Amino acid sequence: MENLKKIYFSFLISLFIPLLSVAQKMDNDMIKDMQFRHIGPIGNRLTSVTGVSDDPLIYYVGAAAGGVWKTVDGGLNWEPIFDDQEVHSIGA
Repeated sequence: MENLKKIYFSFLISLFIPLLSVAQKMDNDMIKDMQFRHIGPIGNRLTSVTGVSDDPLIYYVGAAAGGVWKTVDGGLNWEPIFDDQEVHSIGA
């Protein structure tokens, strides 16, 4: 009998949870001025990407045209960290 009460209670809760969760409404006026922008080193395709697990803003990318790039601000600004090496390309 106790198991039947638990099952019944679980069933009732599962019916009401969707009624309590409401999706956020998006106002188009909030995003109408937004524009697409390029993220990553300009003029380069990326062949590999890795991040730092302890810091969600630091990423390293390997570029198809060569070089390794680093960002410390989540991709807003990129600095080449491989330019002073003797070779232009590196393997993944």
